[in-house]
Amino acid sequence: MAKSELLQGIRVIDITIAIAGPTVTYLLQDMGADVIKVEHPVRGDDTRHFVPQKNGVSASFISVNRGKRDLAVDLNTREGQEIIQELAKTADALVENFTPGTMKRWNIDYETLSKINPGLVMCSVSGYGQTGPMSQLPGYDIVGQAMSGIMSVTGHPGGPPTRVGVLIGDTSSGAFGCAGLLAALLYKQRTGLGQHVDISMQDVLLSYYDQPTYTWDGRILGRTGNRVPTIAPFDTYRTKDDRWVIIPAANDKLWGQLCEIMGRPGLAGDPRFDTNPNRCANYDELNDEITKWTSQHNLMEIIGLLQSKGQPVAPIMNIDEILGMPHVQERKMCIEVDDPIAGKVKTIGQPIKFSRTPCVVDKSAPLLGENTREILIEIGYSEERISRLARDGVIKVR
Repeated sequence: MAKSELLQGIRVIDITIAIAGPTVTYLLQDMGADVIKVEHPVRGDDTRHFVPQKNGVSASFISVNRGKRDLAVDLNTREGQEIIQELAKTADALVENFTPGTMKRWNIDYETLSKINPGLVMCSVSGYGQTGPMSQLPGYDIVGQAMSGIMSVTGHPGGPPTRVGVLIGDTSSGAFGCAGLLAALLYKQRTGLGQHVDISMQDVLLSYYDQPTYTWDGRILGRTGNRVPTIAPFDTYRTKDDRWVIIPAANDKLWGQLCEIMGRPGLAGDPRFDTNPNRCANYDELNDEITKWTSQHNLMEIIGLLQSKGQPVAPIMNIDEILGMPHVQERKMCIEVDDPIAGKVKTIGQPIKFSRTPCVVDKSAPLLGENTREILIEIGYSEERISRLARDGVIKVR
């Protein structure tokens, strides 16, 4: 299958490891960009060693590096750095997620490369950004969650701070990085000028925190479990068959309708529950009333009753249940690709849907150094020079 036409002709140099940086570039690759992943010629990307693995191939590596081309080069060598400088002349963008200062040490920082290619857009993803007194500190997803307030409000009252169960810092920073890079490319299209896009994981996750409770009235949120403290009812409830259901009746109309469905229409006018502020103030009593009802009905009975009236409702499902849903399958959110070593493997599909230029996900991740030779030939390297660099350990070729 041909690549998506959306970003056809856009070349992106991907000097990233782990999850956050590669998320920026896998999104661009799915949209049709030519993404050249740069890896160390011996150890490669960290995610090549993550589990689970199949025949030594990491599922994590495939998920965020699918469809890319691979250039294996040692950036600690002068000749390796020269390769990136030459490649930058042909590129529209470069993405990196190393600790600030690393790219400068390798002589491929934005200041250096922008002199070679003034139109280059560089996107840097890091724990704390490129500026500020904490910028030199390393960052990982759990660090970002801890330093943004996310963990302080996640978990149940009286329990320990808890990280969100998925890599929300990595994936969100990748999505913000992709958005920022695309905006910078639009600016470049108008002006011919590139720029440096600075993404801090702390900044991204801080923007998710429910800050009005503090910035408006100085209240610091605590851990509230599955409850949303500013809206009620908005929580999880146990059912008769020991399952869990989400009921977010987030306004007075939905609340009144829920009372009708529960057979308790009088609750809608009860002064404890007649407005959202009153429902929040009397949350425990409100929760008890709803739990009395859910505990008398099985999960699917509750789902059917609420959905038939247009109420927002959802069962809490495991990933195997979700990926088996006809809706998710029709949306192509679980896809299969062929890997030369692991064979057929499943990965999550592309969540952004375009009506005219659909994203294409039909290739697995590259082998280490799989495309080194062809990429170097594209930028003018001779076979003799490529062979010498391979012998010297500067690059890896296949």
